[in-house]
Amino acid sequence: MEQLVHQALLQHRLLSELKLWIHPLFVGMGPRLFQGGAISRLKLMTSRTLGTGVIVATYQPVPA
Repeated sequence: MEQLVHQALLQHRLLSELKLWIHPLFVGMGPRLFQGGAISRLKLMTSRTLGTGVIVATYQPVPA
């Protein structure tokens, strides 16, 4: 459900920033953040790697 909310907010240009916490796990196939042909142009603004290996990446939508 949360993924659908993010997709809708991006499609309607209601997000000014998207922060992703990327965990280094290998568990096979999981749900995708962007599904069903939803394409959003995003620009990487910052990224940092925590001591646990987690990457925190901040993106901003690129105007069409």
